Amino acid sequence: MGYAPDYVRAMWLMLQQEKPDDYVIGTGEAHSVREFVELAFATVDLDWHKYVEIDPRYFRPAESTISVQIQRKHGRP
Repeated sequence: MGYAPDYVRAMWLMLQQEKPDDYVIGTGEAHSVREFVELAFATVDLDWHKYVEIDPRYFRPAESTISVQIQRKHGRP
C-alpha cells in the first residue's frame, strides 16, 4: 500500500536509464490481505464482514519468511 506519486516517480526513473533492466518497487512494509480489505471497506464506510466470505481451504500453510522489498536495486548491494 504505497503512495502513488512515489510509484510514478520510480517508473519515470526506470525509463530514464540507458539500458533496460529489472526492478522491484516496494514500500519496505508487509501487509496482509485482511489489512487491505479492512482499509478498502473502511474507506467507503462498509463493514467488510457483511461482504467478504473467508474460506479456510485457500489459506496458505504458515510461512517462515515474509516478503518485503528492501529499498535498493534488487540483487545488488
